Amino acid sequence: MSARTLAFRTTAARVEKREHPVYRRKTILLVDDNELVRSATAKILERSGYVVLEADVGHTALILAEAFRIDVVVMDVCMPGIHAVQVAETLRKTWPGLGVVFISGYPIEDAAQCGIPAHAGLLLKPFSVCDLKAAILTATATATEQDQTCS
Repeated sequence: MSARTLAFRTTAARVEKREHPVYRRKTILLVDDNELVRSATAKILERSGYVVLEADVGHTALILAEAFRIDVVVMDVCMPGIHAVQVAETLRKTWPGLGVVFISGYPIEDAAQCGIPAHAGLLLKPFSVCDLKAAILTATATATEQDQTCS
């Protein structure tokens, strides 16, 4: 066996290993029209080991979701353009097991009144790193559980 063949097989094995669900890092689509909040949250998520795609409005989020595999969407409730709940519903049609976490700087007494579905998490700004991570894990588990019961 030549060195070139061995190198190809080793590289192919590494790529295959990376694509395996156990080794693939989760991808989070972060949608917030406030650039400071979005960039700070993106840094937190990247340091926590996630791949982060950023969008400033719902329309951009939908375009990114067509091009990339998304595991979780973290999205501001109040943004210009398409309402966040509509964006989440559209994304979940494409990615049925998608975890959804809504974030808001406004007090929301009853999430259902805003149209936020039961499977989605809700965090009020400012939130802690621990709260963000917990909300993502909970939303992922809830979405997966809901997806399995609907199958």
